Amino acid sequence: MTIRPRSTWAVALLALAAVAPARGDEIVNIDANHYGYQESPVIPSVGEAVSPISTAPGGFLQRTLTAGVYQISNAVGDPQALYDAFKFNQATSGETWTWNFLITNADDGNKAVLFGNGSGLAATQADAAANAAGYVGYFTLTTTSTLNFMISDYAVGDNTGGVSLRITPLAVPEPAALAMMALGALLPAVALARRRSA
Repeated sequence: MTIRPRSTWAVALLALAAVAPARGDEIVNIDANHYGYQESPVIPSVGEAVSPISTAPGGFLQRTLTAGVYQISNAVGDPQALYDAFKFNQATSGETWTWNFLITNADDGNKAVLFGNGSGLAATQADAAANAAGYVGYFTLTTTSTLNFMISDYAVGDNTGGVSLRITPLAVPEPAALAMMALGALLPAVALARRRSA
């Protein structure tokens, strides 16, 4: 079997991906009584701007994340998770329980990054929570960004409950690690080239 210089790069990339340290997960608890957006119930497309609403004393629910690929999942069952579903308009009955969220990029005009709808409308909190139990979504940031987290509603004052999300950064090689990997992959390629010319 002949090892070609190009295969060395592929092997090195795979090895780095396997050993690159993952940054820790983070739980974000979105209180449906405080965080929404004015254009709701319209579901924005990725890249479409919205107007976030916050009735919380501290302002918007924000997190700053570095460039990379992220997985968002339902955090139900995690000790830090506070919510499993929310009820909009608590004074009404019927199918008013649901589980959804919107993430926007505050540094880019509050353009939508990801809308997640883990459940449709449900008659009970347990039904909405069960429907959303396996939700998983993904988004990519090309630069370090401050993100806003909210639910899909514009009249947030009459809501109860919320949505708890787990943000998992996927392993992305750091620039220094990429340089080391490139050097490591280049050495066998140079050795093969020398061997062929001799």
